[in-house]
Amino acid sequence: MKKQYFVADTNIFLLDAKEAIHSFAPKKEGVENHLIIPYIVLEEMDKFKDEDYTSRGENSRKFSYELKKIISESKKSISESIEISKNYFIRVEYNYDGSLERKLKSQHDSKNNDNIILSIADTLKNNGDGYVELVTNDTNLYLKGSSVGLSVSDWEAVKSVKKYDDLYKGWRELVVKEEIIDFLIDGKHALPIEELELENLPRPNEYFILKSRGEYKLPSFRFEVPNTREFMIGKYHKDISGLENGGIIKVPLRAGNDSGILGIKSRDYEQSMALDALLRPDIKLVSLIGPAGTGKTLLSIAAGLHQLNTHGSKKGEDLYETVLIARPNIPMGKDIGYLPGDTIKKMAPWIQPIFDNITRSMSEHLIRKINKSPSGRRELESMSPSELKDYLIDNDILQIQPLAHIRGRSLENMILIVDEAQNLDPLEAKTIITRAGEGTKIIMTGDPQQIDKKGLTEVTNGLCYASEKMKDERITATMFMEIGQRSELATIASKNL
Repeated sequence: MKKQYFVADTNIFLLDAKEAIHSFAPKKEGVENHLIIPYIVLEEMDKFKDEDYTSRGENSRKFSYELKKIISESKKSISESIEISKNYFIRVEYNYDGSLERKLKSQHDSKNNDNIILSIADTLKNNGDGYVELVTNDTNLYLKGSSVGLSVSDWEAVKSVKKYDDLYKGWRELVVKEEIIDFLIDGKHALPIEELELENLPRPNEYFILKSRGEYKLPSFRFEVPNTREFMIGKYHKDISGLENGGIIKVPLRAGNDSGILGIKSRDYEQSMALDALLRPDIKLVSLIGPAGTGKTLLSIAAGLHQLNTHGSKKGEDLYETVLIARPNIPMGKDIGYLPGDTIKKMAPWIQPIFDNITRSMSEHLIRKINKSPSGRRELESMSPSELKDYLIDNDILQIQPLAHIRGRSLENMILIVDEAQNLDPLEAKTIITRAGEGTKIIMTGDPQQIDKKGLTEVTNGLCYASEKMKDERITATMFMEIGQRSELATIASKNL
């Protein structure tokens, strides 16, 4: 029987300990797989067990619990190979011959945990008992392993796709007959999906940019409504009465003379599609993915505040009681506890980018919206954006919290905006989404190419993981946004510098 040994680095257990322990089982007959956990990994995992508000702490505790459970049920030592499913064994490895470590130490002054992991993998390889592979999401260890002749791989279980360009974008561009655009212009009828002559049915809530001429250049920077016979946005709906396979419906541009939200109008076709997803009550999870300056956070906050229920009863687009904004990179526990002041003041350095999006124009429209409600206050009219922000927070209309505070909560009748969601790991993304109670919409925004959290990549982060895993669900939508709108200078610089 063919044997395969997978030597696991610490970081894969910190992403999802239980999944990592069980994910290396053989997928075909005639193969015997062994998960090898270097003993130094036990020590590294133990360092995080007392972290109460982090996924590292949670995974550290899960890791210990799962290994203890395996030992208890097998009544064997974990230093032996314990079979946990058919032809799948696990063990903690202490032994290595030291030859590779001596070579590595001769070039470095101190003992290094990575060197121990490399030495254990190298010893297994030299034993010649089977194929050996080092599994790590640490780029430097990956490079070290490859440089000493080891087979190395990323942990595939948390990869949403093989590479970034393969991620689902949420929209596509098509050249169609002018008659199709003419049919959709009035917005009263859905176009049968068969008319687009696609190879496969679109995904639920997939958007289409329909052009009547292939050479037509799409308007981008601060566009006005173009000639509607040359360009139109549509969206696929699977469940349309009378259409067996669903159809395409017209999407409002919300630009030019179209109505915007709280004074905010779409500046490009990507923003038009994003606003449609943000404002549709049947879409419960929206993923906005792209670089800074594309309007992800601005549109999310505007859409959230626009849909606040200030009337006491739900009507029209007034569906939610609160807008809750969270960011994964706000420090928790002891880090923030040592800072003076209340929670909002402590978080100010991390949440100021959120407040920057509440513009004076948005404030004026929001004040008018609140003043129309039975509890409206006329004195709001003279408030600055900063004063309005304080009013919204003091009255729990706008809540801003560290992401860890959401754990254990059931979030009902609110819009939850998770900003900088590329810094979530897959387990954190799952934890957040499963907190959604009745009447809640979750918006996740972020740039997968600007990740601060160690061990995550542009395809293993929680934002892309959730988008990819949920893309076939009728209550989700994804929008990749690439057109910068911060300023013409910023847009040009992002491309050229």
